[in-house]
Amino acid sequence: MSADNGHRSYSSQHRYREAQKLRSSSVPTRTASASRLCSPRSRRKRVDRGFAGSSTPRTRTEFRGSDLVDAAGGNSQQDHFLRAACTAKGSVSMLGRSLGGSVCERPPRIPQTDRTATTAAWNQCNLRSRCDVWGAACSPRRLETVRKELAAVRADVRFLRGFLDATTMATSHLARQSVESRQYLRKLMEEECIEGAESDAAPGQRPDEEEREHLESLAEEVSELGMQVSDLAQQQLECYKDVQYLRGLTAVARLRQRANAATLQSRKFGQQCASKGKELDKTKEQMAALRLKAHSLREEAANAKVEAADVSEDSAIHFLEALRLELGAEEQRTKMQKMLATTQEATQASLKQNVNQLMSALQESEASTVEAAAQVQDSEGREEAYVSRLARERSRNSTLAHEARHLVATHKSLEAELEQQYDTTRAWQLCSAEMRLAQGSGSLPRGPPRAPRAGSWDLRARYTVRNPATLRQGTEISSDWVGELKVGDEVLLLDFGVIAGSGKDKARLRALISAEDKIGWMSPETGDGDQLLEPVNLLSRKVVEMHRQSLRQSSSGLKKSYQEGGNCPWQVGATYRMLEKAVVRLGPDLKSQEVFKVSSSSLVLVKDINNVEIPGGWCPVAFVNVEEGPERGRTGWVRCTAKDGHDVMDTRDHKEYDKVIQRLRESAGSDVSEGSSPAVIQAAVIMQLKKAAEAERQAEAEATKGQQDIDAYVQEEREEWGQDGQFEEDGDGKDTTVSPAVDTTFVSLNASMQDLDAFAQDERLLMPDKTEIDNSSGWCWCSCGN
Repeated sequence: MSADNGHRSYSSQHRYREAQKLRSSSVPTRTASASRLCSPRSRRKRVDRGFAGSSTPRTRTEFRGSDLVDAAGGNSQQDHFLRAACTAKGSVSMLGRSLGGSVCERPPRIPQTDRTATTAAWNQCNLRSRCDVWGAACSPRRLETVRKELAAVRADVRFLRGFLDATTMATSHLARQSVESRQYLRKLMEEECIEGAESDAAPGQRPDEEEREHLESLAEEVSELGMQVSDLAQQQLECYKDVQYLRGLTAVARLRQRANAATLQSRKFGQQCASKGKELDKTKEQMAALRLKAHSLREEAANAKVEAADVSEDSAIHFLEALRLELGAEEQRTKMQKMLATTQEATQASLKQNVNQLMSALQESEASTVEAAAQVQDSEGREEAYVSRLARERSRNSTLAHEARHLVATHKSLEAELEQQYDTTRAWQLCSAEMRLAQGSGSLPRGPPRAPRAGSWDLRARYTVRNPATLRQGTEISSDWVGELKVGDEVLLLDFGVIAGSGKDKARLRALISAEDKIGWMSPETGDGDQLLEPVNLLSRKVVEMHRQSLRQSSSGLKKSYQEGGNCPWQVGATYRMLEKAVVRLGPDLKSQEVFKVSSSSLVLVKDINNVEIPGGWCPVAFVNVEEGPERGRTGWVRCTAKDGHDVMDTRDHKEYDKVIQRLRESAGSDVSEGSSPAVIQAAVIMQLKKAAEAERQAEAEATKGQQDIDAYVQEEREEWGQDGQFEEDGDGKDTTVSPAVDTTFVSLNASMQDLDAFAQDERLLMPDKTEIDNSSGWCWCSCGN
């Protein structure tokens, strides 16, 4: 037993030494040794020898992986990566089929890039000298070609990076599975040791053939997976080389861009140098002209000296002094020109410095302008808050005024009802007195007192229709019909009115309401006391309680106003009430920083609306300013709907009353005063509509009357023309009709009328001159009109 174990340990050590020799040998030797180790015969020998003993599965796996790495070749860093990958792959796949699980599939081979074409295209535009750089900069087509090649290179880099990420993930997955396979492999080694001990104890028994075949299949799978890992390593090496190559191309492209920029800058400097050279040439020409002039003056002085020999000494001296003065003046002029040139250069330098200072000052002013703009925006926000507060105070005052008018109208209606009740009571008293006189005694029974009516109605409030109702143009029930209200419709109360009862009819309360695009008068309750409107103001805080009750009952009954592809129910410039407590963020993105949380029942003013993409579709977000609530005056972006799509912000606009009144005033024009009530404005609008309809009817009647007069006149003329015709006999004995003397204007008018009659009787469709369809241009099915 010990001898067998010693023999196995010796064979393991021997195989380890052979592996070390294979690692230190050359590439062909490694390839040959790897092929020998992966051959079926060598695998059978290793299976016959067994995996127990001092050689562990990890040692054998590392041995196979190192052989594959040595056969592939590469540097130390790549060898370490490939050895780790081969070890992990071999450990996982050794027991893949025995476990009954699925082994990780081989990653797809990276597509080979056409490096020959890319290299050839790059060699055509290689920067071999400074002249090539200037040539590329001078050719716009060349620059465009370089840009396209650079874009293609960047696309290849992005694709290769994605493939590297996928390969890295696959390798990490193989490494994770290698740990599990090693544990299972240790268990198999222990079982193999136990079976080896039993086989040594019973020498007459033969090894199990099935186990041997199983081990052989495992060894074959290990070799196959080793080859796959080697292919994967080769792909990694090719990918690494491609990345290095593309990095080099990108670096060269950047250098080329810098060279182009340097070329442009050198051109500018060359132009400046050329301009300075021209100025210097002009100065040289001026200096040469001055030298020629000085030379001519000197010659003239010499000639003057020769000529002055015959003249007195005093005149010659004066002449020479005059010439010297002129020469000194010329020298002063040349010095002044030099000084002017130097002064001009100094001035240009100072101007450049001033320009730089002005640029820095401009940048500072821009920064200060940005800060001032931010301060102005904050002040505008505060001003809007003050304006909204003032508007609320004004609306409150107008509400109080409407309530006062409502109280006055109610007081009048109560007085009329009291008088009517007093008359009724007086009549009942008289009747009871007569019955007492008739019967002698007794009294009439009195009915039970009527219970007080529940509910009240407020102006600027919004209610739901409980029972169907009819809209009329005026406060009278007999006025013109406007429309019908269905159960569930929402109405906005604009004004109140009262109609006095006559006879048995009682006084009725009437309300001017706005429902979508209809405005008219209705009764909040019938004469019998049945309420036509629900006594719950949908613009008050009770709508939040109703929403909470819906949340507690079921999510199916929640209101979902926003639908993808439809119109947004929230509008910019409107004020809405928050139904739930929501998070307010710094930006429209749902992942932006949280600023605060707006409380439920708060009123917010919508300043902007945007749609943000979410995993389930799209979600509307609004930039709001809190006008009423604990967070009053704060701003931010808030979601209008929850994750399941129900409304977080109510869709009822609290400024709808003012908008409706403004539309009525615009329709009424200048016929109403500034402080007129909504009922007066609505009456003026109806009056204008009636006047317009009456004017249209009159115009149609006049047009019809004129047409009838023309037709009657034409018919009379035709009849007179037919009766006045006379028959005469000519020389041949034929009867000829002699037409009466008719004006040519009337004849032409009659002919045109006949043409019109014939045209009116033609029922064919009018077709344009061009009946062929032009298919040269495409159609656009959107609402742009193209």
